[in-house]
Amino acid sequence: MHPMSSLDTLLTELDGRLLPESLLASLAESMNHVIPFDLMGVAALDPDGQTFEVVGATDAAGRPQVGARFAFAGTVGGWVASNRRAFVGTSREQVRTFPATYADFQDKQLESNCVLPLKLAQGTGVIYFVSSRTGAYSPARVEEYEQLAEALTPAIDAAVSYLNRSRGNKDETLTRADGELNLDGVQRRHITRVLEMTSWVIEGPYGAAAALGLAPSTLRHRMRKLGVARPTGAQKNGSNGHVGGGEPVVQMATNGGSAR
Repeated sequence: MHPMSSLDTLLTELDGRLLPESLLASLAESMNHVIPFDLMGVAALDPDGQTFEVVGATDAAGRPQVGARFAFAGTVGGWVASNRRAFVGTSREQVRTFPATYADFQDKQLESNCVLPLKLAQGTGVIYFVSSRTGAYSPARVEEYEQLAEALTPAIDAAVSYLNRSRGNKDETLTRADGELNLDGVQRRHITRVLEMTSWVIEGPYGAAAALGLAPSTLRHRMRKLGVARPTGAQKNGSNGHVGGGEPVVQMATNGGSAR
């Protein structure tokens, strides 16, 4: 079967109630047959038009990565969103004109990237693929890459919308949580983010407590103290944090904001 056909089949079988991290993790194996990557991620432009939020990222093994925000200016992602054109870089030198991206590549020893525009229902976004291998992406395949992004857009759109609903943020896309800079606010956002990544599963080896390095009872105590509660409609993907009873799709890792 052609790799793209396999991916199309998988997309039609996906649950519409997946967070972006879980969606990308579910697609990782099939995606790697279509376009190789060390890291794949989706970023959505904030309403302020100045920053992106990495709403989901995964490595090649399907392990979700912790995302972050990055600037619109000085990044390949900003150029792609502004020009609505794909960017295919075959070496690190090709991103030298984007200072923030170039610094990120140097820090993480990355060489190639492919960044594609996404037209989401609630705003502008990009999907990016990065590799530590020079020449991992070919400019000659740009039309194929763009078709891939188009095929992925409905599923990504559904995942971002589900993320917004789970945050209780129905009026604006991906706004900064509370604007709180105090310790309780930072902890509240971090715990909520991890719970979203684990589909609100607390216990077990792939639950939020294990990801945070806490006992389940300690996590529940902190949730009560901080007022963190599972939103109505945010459902668990199985009793142990698995999707469809298969392999776990949620694990904590670092450096998921790589690469724009």
